[in-house]
Amino acid sequence: MRLDKYLKVTRLIKRRTVANEACDAGRILVNGKVARAS
Repeated sequence: MRLDKYLKVTRLIKRRTVANEACDAGRILVNGKVARAS
């Protein structure tokens, strides 16, 4: 599953586009590393 879609489905971020932008900006970390949306 795409990370941006997961963030939207779990309602951590309300819109998938905002989640995608957050990933691109490096604001989302997974295991301490910057995560990509895909």
